[in-house]
Amino acid sequence: MDLFYLNPYAIRLCENVSSVCGTNAVLMQVINWNLSADCENNSLEAYIKDGESWKDTRLDTSSDSLTTLSRAIYNKLYRNLSDFENHLDRPESDFYNTALSQKLGQLLG
Repeated sequence: MDLFYLNPYAIRLCENVSSVCGTNAVLMQVINWNLSADCENNSLEAYIKDGESWKDTRLDTSSDSLTTLSRAIYNKLYRNLSDFENHLDRPESDFYNTALSQKLGQLLG
């Protein structure tokens, strides 16, 4: 049995992205209990669809990525994350998270 539970809504979203783009999409999952301010351990798992099931795939995470993740945690950017349910409760919520993406881009730059 797989250690990590894949959310059926995330799977459906990933499958829709894959069908729209015409290519395999990678489903990324953050492993919450691995997160820390210094992010010394990889806290991301990647999955790719293989037939009817999802298989984990190798994800090379650079130290720059871990540093960016650490900064994002330190700056509490996760508090700005909106999902579709937030949008249903408050229609002005941006479930595309464009502002959050811009902030992450600034951390990378």
